[in-house]
Amino acid sequence: MAYIPPHKVSERKWWLFRNGRVLYKYGFFLVFLVLVLIVPLVVYAPIPLVFVSLLISLVSGVIMIFYGSAIANLYAVLEELPRFEVVDFDPVRFMVKVRDQTREFVILYSSAGGRYGYWNIPPEHYQIWTPFEGLGRSYRDRYDFMKYIRPSGFSKLFSGITKSKQNEMIFDGDLETEVLHLHEKAKKISSLRFVGLANEERKTILLALLTRKADKVQVKQVVDLLKEIVNEVKHGRVY
Repeated sequence: MAYIPPHKVSERKWWLFRNGRVLYKYGFFLVFLVLVLIVPLVVYAPIPLVFVSLLISLVSGVIMIFYGSAIANLYAVLEELPRFEVVDFDPVRFMVKVRDQTREFVILYSSAGGRYGYWNIPPEHYQIWTPFEGLGRSYRDRYDFMKYIRPSGFSKLFSGITKSKQNEMIFDGDLETEVLHLHEKAKKISSLRFVGLANEERKTILLALLTRKADKVQVKQVVDLLKEIVNEVKHGRVY
């Protein structure tokens, strides 16, 4: 890989982070194997234990496909961040923390643990954030901004009503006033949907939301954009 190997990530986590694609492929193989064997085994060996074993293998394969795909996607987007060091990796929330010489960023792919309801289930997406000061405090959670990502769940039925909102890139609140000139630059990143302030563990962060179509180049562009915004606020008119 093109980035610095981590020093604080455990060996088990690091192996898992690097081998998401292996899990993904093995999951497909396991599902295929079950589908091939299920008919002859159930017909010629109708033992409940055999059926239960096949069912467990099938479910395990599906989980491995989902899990491996998410980790592989997260690992792939870091290829464009050669000067960043991996500080930590959360294999449950699909979240990696990286830093360069000046700042620390968190990159999250989708989320298995976000707070949501059946009305607005978050689709696959990326969240990127960094600590931020200078424009006051935000009391909104990261998941309060899911409306800027394409609808999912039951809200898909009304996607035509909110289509215009989905296609816009939003700079939230005071941020747009302070760094208006960066808004046009942000619009050129096709997968970027929202940049604004949010609350994370009682601290204000600068948050960016990207659709699942974001690639490693666009993730790098968003990281650079967030750094520009932070520098503009820190050295600009706010203080």
